[in-house]
Amino acid sequence: MSTPVCGKTTTRRSQAAEGGPAMQPAAAGHARTASCAGTDAGDTTVRVALRARPLVARERLEGAKACVAVDSHTGGVLLGKQRQFLFDHAFGPHTAQEQVYGCCVADLVDAVVEGYNATVLAYGPTGSGKTYTMGTGSALHCMPEQQGIIPRVIRQLFDIIQKAGDSRSFVVRAQFLEIYNEEVRDLLAPPGSSSSSSNSSSGGGVCMGGMLQDRQ
Repeated sequence: MSTPVCGKTTTRRSQAAEGGPAMQPAAAGHARTASCAGTDAGDTTVRVALRARPLVARERLEGAKACVAVDSHTGGVLLGKQRQFLFDHAFGPHTAQEQVYGCCVADLVDAVVEGYNATVLAYGPTGSGKTYTMGTGSALHCMPEQQGIIPRVIRQLFDIIQKAGDSRSFVVRAQFLEIYNEEVRDLLAPPGSSSSSSNSSSGGGVCMGGMLQDRQ
């Protein structure tokens, strides 16, 4: 059964945020064991969570069986009968969206408001549940409990701004892009617009030119 991995980072103001997947045994072995209540974002700059999706109808009709066992209390994952991995968080097939967000993301939004950099990255093969977890599918007919990470981040961020009132001043900027089949699309651009161009930077990264930015 396919399983998505959510990687996330929180760094000091002077550091660049970067996140990455960790499904290999070496990366999993270095992950710090933590429960939801016991995880402190200050302990490490990178935390990795694994979420196992439930079997879909087609897989059940074909007689497929789940091959992943998850211990949400320790972050342990058993693949088959012998391969064991350890993550900061591990979520079983029936974990609610709210629990995933509360364990992995909510504290990062609070940190961003205080001036820290943060990245949340979902990694996994096609059909593993990345779109559902991140909430980048259609949200028009989505029940509140099914909302993924991105709409919850937006709601939490603006709740913080509203509660701050006139005591603090905020500027929120957003960009939204898609990389599919090595083609980059600006999802804030009008329909029919050409894809944005990419260039390598002197630091070895990739810079996207012509991206639209929404400011609130």
